[in-house]
Order: sequence, then C-alpha cells, then structure tokens
Amino acid sequence: YDANLADAVKFAKFAGMDELQLSALVAEASKLDEEALRSLLRTMVAAAARAHPDAARVFAKDHPDFMAEMQAPTNADNRNWPELRGQHPDTAIATIQATRPDVKVEVLQHGWTAPLDRRDDRVQVQLDKDGLVDTATIG
Repeated sequence: YDANLADAVKFAKFAGMDELQLSALVAEASKLDEEALRSLLRTMVAAAARAHPDAARVFAKDHPDFMAEMQAPTNADNRNWPELRGQHPDTAIATIQATRPDVKVEVLQHGWTAPLDRRDDRVQVQLDKDGLVDTATIG
C-alpha cells in the first residue's frame, strides 16, 4: 500500500488538508496492517473529498484506480474504530471526525472512568498508560 499512501498524501495536499493532521495520519500508517491502512486511507480521502469536492474531481481524473478503490463503500455508521488502537489521540480524533462528523469526540485518560450515560452522539476515546488509543467507541 505504499503507492496508495503516496497517492493519498498527494490528494490530501492537493485538496488542502491540514498539514498537522496529515502528518499524524501518515506517521501512524506505518504501524498498521493492510486492512487498517486501507480504512485509514479511505477516511483520509473521504474527508479531503468532502471538504474540497472540486479538487477531488480533478485528482480523480489523474488517479482513477486509486480514487475508485479508496471511495468504495464503507460503513458510514461506524460505532467503533479498532484500527485506531495504539495511535496518537490526535490521529484518532481526526479519523473519527472524518468518518462520523455527527459525533463529539471525548478523550479519556488512562484510569478515568467513562461517563455512565450512554449517548449515540459521542465517541469515547480511552487512552492506555502510554497515552495512546486503547479503544474508541460510541457511548
């Protein structure tokens, strides 16, 4: 997936995606297995395409195979993000917001107790003892 990652980075830059979020996503990509990387790339492309539809159309002309693969149907009703385990919280927030812009993301430090009320408009990102994502679920 190195070629796809390179194309995703080109697309994100072309579309004007925030450089800090892009850097965080790329840094985490090397730690992912193939399925999780594909999910991350799809999220990146979908977010940039939503933010800059004109740029997406131009980029798609030069990279039709990449765009077709990356914009294949995904689960728009994500309720958890197992591919975020071990990633930096900023990467998790960017990925979740790109996938589910309708939810608020709350980061819970290691050892904190999650709120007892269950809400479908909230994602709780629980961090491990190293400050990296342990779980990210609706709740």
